[in-house]
Amino acid sequence: FSFEHGIFAYPTKLWGLRELMVRLPNAQRVCEIGFNTGGSALLWLLARPDTTVFAFDLGHHSYVRPAAAYLQARLGAHRLRLVLGDSKETVPAELATRPTSEVCDVLFVDGGHTVEDARSDLRYMAAFANPAGHVLLVDDTDFTSVGEAWKELVDLGFIEPLAELTANLDPRATNINRGPSISVGVFLRPGVVGPPLP
Repeated sequence: FSFEHGIFAYPTKLWGLRELMVRLPNAQRVCEIGFNTGGSALLWLLARPDTTVFAFDLGHHSYVRPAAAYLQARLGAHRLRLVLGDSKETVPAELATRPTSEVCDVLFVDGGHTVEDARSDLRYMAAFANPAGHVLLVDDTDFTSVGEAWKELVDLGFIEPLAELTANLDPRATNINRGPSISVGVFLRPGVVGPPLP
């Protein structure tokens, strides 16, 4: 297989996410957009034995299904559910059919990197957020398009930013800061689809 990047290429991100995951008091259900090689799903599943992952992915790469099957075989099929297809269609479809009690404690958005994709992913993932407490993690907010979608929803009062995890992508460069790699926040209206954006 030839892999299209993945979280394991960024050790700083991995370490930060793992530390966050083990410290969260209630992180039993993780919902993520962008399964890819399953790197982040593996991180969530190994961090806590009680965690389940509900993931969405386009499924365009030939390794997506085998990666999910491997994790299910090794860590329990009941702990990972993967829905394939465009998240602009699959996430709203899941929202329409899921029990309202199925909420997410951690929401990890690492899907399409266009403004439209990031907006849609953030808007719809809000409806999965646990109103009793959750954390939102948005990868690659240092990309102009993803950062723009993040900022729009922050400015609209839909997301409260809490922190930024930065990653230096070149270990030889010590004075380079590319900006936030992962933005951390909470949805201010969890359980509700976000406002429509242009």
